[in-house]
Amino acid sequence: MNWEEGSPLSLRAATLCIDDTPTFSLGTVGDSISRAFLADGRLADAPLLNWSSGIDLAKTNKESHLNRLINLATSNNFHIRAANVAVSGARIQSLPQQILSLKNQPRLVYATVLMGINNLCQDDITAAQFLSDFEDRLESSLELFLDPQHFPTPPLILVSSLPDITQLFSVPSLRENSQCQIAWNLACPNWQGTMLLSTYASMNQAISRVVTRLNHRQIVYDNGALAGQGFSASHVSTVDCFHPNQEGQELISETLWNAIDIQNDYRDLIPF
Repeated sequence: MNWEEGSPLSLRAATLCIDDTPTFSLGTVGDSISRAFLADGRLADAPLLNWSSGIDLAKTNKESHLNRLINLATSNNFHIRAANVAVSGARIQSLPQQILSLKNQPRLVYATVLMGINNLCQDDITAAQFLSDFEDRLESSLELFLDPQHFPTPPLILVSSLPDITQLFSVPSLRENSQCQIAWNLACPNWQGTMLLSTYASMNQAISRVVTRLNHRQIVYDNGALAGQGFSASHVSTVDCFHPNQEGQELISETLWNAIDIQNDYRDLIPF
């Protein structure tokens, strides 16, 4: 079966007649983590290996959320489309545009949101309005999913906490590697700043507050699961000692899938 990102993944044989099989979509918004940048060792995105919608992510049987949703299906009479509109290098300022780019996808049933690491790493985190701006932008962005003008039926939305990159910078085998330090200076200029840890914690608190305020069953926070997940040198690219490799992508997928328990708590929101 041939498949390309953004095209339907058919779960039954194609026919020459008019196909009235229902088509659903899974949306992925975010940054280079969700584009699986460097996941296959190349200095490029590897979206087929991303934790959210990568159909090739199954090295250790820890599949992407797309594949896990397909495994929950009670029927194979449907198509599903993976719409990964995440952009490497993206910051919270671009989240509304990414979300709105999903509105023309066939019946969006599930969306994942993991955004903020580039703001933490690249922005002036000492600015007085940094945290409030991040929180306001996240809330207004997520509200777009609930606007019937854009999404007549809102999808189930997983909002992830931010992974603990501050812990990654403390891994001895990485921190003592001069090449890693050079790469970190490029990927995360704030990595040695005194405010990084406290700002990181405050950003995750902001994410939690936003989901609590929105108080909508369709918007689900991981309750800090990804923030609490440890990462080792084996989970990051040897190229930059920062971005998740395939094993790291699998760990993210597993951690977030277990955190929200779609099978038991939200199965009724997945229409296949």
